[in-house]
Amino acid sequence: MGVVHWFAVLMSSVVLLVALLPFRPRWVLALAGCGALLSPFAAMSQLLA
Repeated sequence: MGVVHWFAVLMSSVVLLVALLPFRPRWVLALAGCGALLSPFAAMSQLLA
């Protein structure tokens, strides 16, 4: 069940970033970069918990 929740959060965050793209493109790129850097750590913490 953890993988299903992980993908649900990932897809909802992508929808939010795409919705914000026309208004704040720099914020969206910065948030996407942070998400790309931090997502492996979050995934590993979910697997180890």
